[in-house]
Amino acid sequence: MNLTPASDRLQRLTAYLHEDASNAELLAEACDAALACGQHDAASDFLAAAARVAPHAPGLPLRRAHVHIARGDLQAARAALEALRSQGGEAHGLLHDLAYVHLLQGDAQAAHDLLEAAAPGFFREAGMSQELLQVQWLRACHHLGCLEDAWEWARRAAAAGALQPAAAGIAALVALDCDQPAAAREWAERALAVDAGHREALVTLGSLALAAGDPAQARRWLERALEGTTGDGRTWFTLGTANLLDRKVPLAKEQLQRAAAAAPTHAACWQALGWATLLLGDAEEALGALQRAVDLDGTAAEAQAALAIATGLTGGVAKAAPLLARAEALDPEDATVQLARAFLAGDSRPMQRYEALQLLLSQWRPRP
Repeated sequence: MNLTPASDRLQRLTAYLHEDASNAELLAEACDAALACGQHDAASDFLAAAARVAPHAPGLPLRRAHVHIARGDLQAARAALEALRSQGGEAHGLLHDLAYVHLLQGDAQAAHDLLEAAAPGFFREAGMSQELLQVQWLRACHHLGCLEDAWEWARRAAAAGALQPAAAGIAALVALDCDQPAAAREWAERALAVDAGHREALVTLGSLALAAGDPAQARRWLERALEGTTGDGRTWFTLGTANLLDRKVPLAKEQLQRAAAAAPTHAACWQALGWATLLLGDAEEALGALQRAVDLDGTAAEAQAALAIATGLTGGVAKAAPLLARAEALDPEDATVQLARAFLAGDSRPMQRYEALQLLLSQWRPRP
């Protein structure tokens, strides 16, 4: 049997406990090892045994919070961590854990506010605890859309030689969204040199490959990002778009549906889902997805133009004309607007077989 380092450690600690079952330090270490292996029941058992042996051991409350996090009981974890903080706990590890719970609960603002005061000091110190704080602060900024603040901080930290590898992967995604592709690639590669499974770094490289018109390479990066996880909306969206551009349309539609379910307020998910549905021949269903994209972002010319195409297929060119005019007013040079203009200027009858849509889609390049 091949053991991972964590499972090997757990096996050794369990063997030691057979000889010394009342050793509170060993029980606490076994709890940590079980958590690292994903064995949550075993971790709870080790923790309970440690509490019976040494109920006032200083590390137990934090480990109890870690067990709550692992089990997905975020409210209990948050209460335990806030209780520790109210007792004067301001250690970096505690702040990291509390910020992490806030993010898991979808409360990026709370995570950001917790770490904001400490952020300027992150690139004056080095070490794992600072690295973890950098990660959570950058994640909070990214979730809140504070991209310029996060980009400027990451740029200064990198210049000072203090941007830690795990944080560089998050900063890569920030750089990508700030239209800084060179920094995005550099920081993603730095993160992956230390952690080959860093999700944000993999998504960054996948997005860059997609923007460069290489959906096959994008797919390789993104499939790695999904290994061992349920995935998030952005990863599913980017992978679905890569498969859409690579003509794997049924698979793309399934992935884009997952993206829209995970990120229902992300207009680009609905737009790409609309494209996939159009290519599969269901203009009525596509119309609903594209209308949702426009409802979420009425200022996006490309979404308005895609809606005009679907409307032209279902209701005729005359009905689509006002939508195209709206898209042209927003951005007449947008690539999707130009596609819609060419599409609606042609004879709509042969379009029912969707050859023209496939040709048009081959020229579409989604934003990273």
